[in-house]
Amino acid sequence: MPYNFVNLIHSFFTGYGITRKQCCLINSFNNHESPGKEISKLCLVNELDNSLLLVASSDGNVRVWKDYTIKCKQKLVTAFSSIHGVTVRSVNAVVDWQQQSGYMYASGGISSTMVWDLNNEQLLSSIPLASDCSISALVASQVHGGQFAAGFMDGSVRLYDIRTRKGYVLVQHGK
Repeated sequence: MPYNFVNLIHSFFTGYGITRKQCCLINSFNNHESPGKEISKLCLVNELDNSLLLVASSDGNVRVWKDYTIKCKQKLVTAFSSIHGVTVRSVNAVVDWQQQSGYMYASGGISSTMVWDLNNEQLLSSIPLASDCSISALVASQVHGGQFAAGFMDGSVRLYDIRTRKGYVLVQHGK
């Protein structure tokens, strides 16, 4: 079976004072064996203390790895589908991690954004998007817990705060 480089994860050490020519590969491993499920997002979880590597695939599946910088010693901590109730083959999932709250936000070709509490490994809520278009980009605020921005296929941007009653706080349409 040919190696699927799209799903291969590389860890590099580029510490202080190391030039690009001195950079070396320290580990490489396959996130999964399924063809056609590209890696769509990499996030470092708890990056200051025993960090984990969160790897999201375009189909909405998420895997969290520990010891990912130790050659051939990476271990799968948990794996789950971040997009519940979706049976289509590809949803072009987008995810982001919010260190302050411990939340992971996931969406894509669906009508809502899933809010996950990764500390407890459970789905907290599903926020309706109130849009006819799907999300193409998503970013969580690293300053304000519970807030994220979503970019939609129609060019609009919506800012969300999961602590408010209606969920979103600002809509900006592109021109």
